[in-house]
Amino acid sequence: MISAKRIAAALMAALMLMPVLASCSESGKTPDTTAADTTAAVADTQAEAVTTADPTKLEEKNLGGWEFNALVRGAAENNYWKCVDILVEDYTGDVLNDAVLDRNGIIQDKYNVKITQVETGNQSLVEARNYISAGEDSFAAFCLRADYTASLSTEGSLIDLFTVPYLQLDQPWWDQNAVKELSIANKLYFTTGDLSISCADAVQIPVFNKTVLSQQEDMEDPYELVREGKWTMNKMLDMALAVNTDVDGDGTMGEKDKWGYLAYGWGALFLFFGSGETIVAKDENDLPYLSVYNDRSVNVMDLVYKINGGGNPDIISGYSALQTTMMSEDRVLFTITSMATVRKQFRENVESDIGILPVPKFDEEQPRYYNLVVFQDTSNMYSVPKTSSNVDNTGFVLEALAQESTGTLREAYYDKTISYKALRDKDSLDMLKIILETRTYDLSSAYLWGAWNGYFTGLTGSNGKNQFSSYYAKLSKPTEKAINTTVETLTGLDG
Repeated sequence: MISAKRIAAALMAALMLMPVLASCSESGKTPDTTAADTTAAVADTQAEAVTTADPTKLEEKNLGGWEFNALVRGAAENNYWKCVDILVEDYTGDVLNDAVLDRNGIIQDKYNVKITQVETGNQSLVEARNYISAGEDSFAAFCLRADYTASLSTEGSLIDLFTVPYLQLDQPWWDQNAVKELSIANKLYFTTGDLSISCADAVQIPVFNKTVLSQQEDMEDPYELVREGKWTMNKMLDMALAVNTDVDGDGTMGEKDKWGYLAYGWGALFLFFGSGETIVAKDENDLPYLSVYNDRSVNVMDLVYKINGGGNPDIISGYSALQTTMMSEDRVLFTITSMATVRKQFRENVESDIGILPVPKFDEEQPRYYNLVVFQDTSNMYSVPKTSSNVDNTGFVLEALAQESTGTLREAYYDKTISYKALRDKDSLDMLKIILETRTYDLSSAYLWGAWNGYFTGLTGSNGKNQFSSYYAKLSKPTEKAINTTVETLTGLDG
C-alpha cells in the first residue's frame, strides 16, 4: 500500500512541474521531461526516506499461535526474588503487574503467539538440569537465578545468545553493560535488559534520610553533588560523621542514637565496585583475568574498610531490619541497600522522606558511577536452553519482549518506584535513571570464582586490620585456577 506521505510528495512534485509543462505546450515545443523525471525521482527518494522502517523494528510476522513457554524461578525457591517478568495471572491495579499483561497482550495480538511459563520448585538448577538431560524441548527460554544460569552455561546446556536469530543485543533495550561484562570469549550465555524487574531491584544503592539531612547546618545537597560528579566516598563519609549524636546521653553510641552511616553487610562489596574496581576484568580477546589487586584498589580498600565498619567506632553496622527501623525513626542519614528494599520494605514501613543516589565514586577523577547488580540469590537472567525446539521463534519473541518492555515495564518500574510517596520528586527520577544506566555486573560472582564475597561481607563491623593484601595472597591462585577452568570449558563447547 502506498503511504499518504508518498502520495503527497508525488502530488507536490507534479504541481511544481505544471508551469513548466504549460509553457512548453504554449510555445509548440515538445516538453523536455528530464527535469520532470529528476524532480519526481528526488521526490520519490525523499518520500521513501521518510517512510523507511526503523531497521531495529521487528518484521511483521504471524507465528501461528506458537507457544513461547519459559521455565522461570518460582516462589517456592524465593518468593521475594521470583521471576515476575514474563507472565502474571490477572490485572491487580499494581503498575508493574499490569504492565506485564499490557506488554504481553500487545505481543500476543501482534504476532499471534501465546506466552506461557512454568514456575520451578525450590531447586530450580536441579530441575533445569533434569529437563535438559531428558531432552525436554517444551521450554523456549529460562529466567533463572544468575549463578545457576552460569552453571548451566559451563555444562553446555545453553545457546550462545550472539547466535540466536532476531536478538539485537547491541540495542538499548538490552542492558549494554550486561552484554559487555557478562560475555566470555565473545560468547554470551545469559543477559538482561528492560524486560527484567529483578535486575533493577538487585542493584545496590545509597539511601539518605531527607529529614536528618535538613537538621544539619550547611550540609551539601547530595543530588547536586551527583550531577556535578563530586559525589565521592570521602564526601559521604564527611557528611555522615557530622551527624553522629549521642541522643540518649549515656556517653556511648548505640542503636538508640543518631548515626550518619549504617554499614550494611554487603556494603563493602558495593563500594568496591562503585569505585570502578573489579574482581575480574577482560582482555582484548574478551577473556577474563583476576584484576582485584593493584595500587589503586589497595587505596580504595583502605577507604572502604574505614567506611563500612572495620572496627570504626563512628560507624554502626546492621542488616535490613535495622536499616528500616533507623530510617523510619529519622536516626540515620545514609545506608546502602537494594532497590528492592527501597521499593518494598521502605515503602511499607518508612514514612520519612528519603532519597536515592548512585554509589559514590572513589574520587572526583573517576569518570563515571558504578552500581553493582548482586547475583547471590537475587537477580534472574535470561537464557536459551540448547533443547529449545524453535530457536528462531524464541529469538523473535525474546526480542519482542525486550523491545516492548521499554515503553511498558521499564516505565512502570520508574512510575512505581517514584510514586512511592517518600520519593516523589524529579531528583529521584534523575537519580534512578543514572543508577540503572550505570549498572555493573560481576562475572566472578556468577561463576563463583574464589571466595571474594566472603572476604567483602566479613569486613562489616569487623575489628582489627584491613587484610586485603593477605586475602589476595590467599585467594589469587584458586581464583585464577577457577577462571582458567571456566574459560577452557566454555571455549571448548560447540557453537
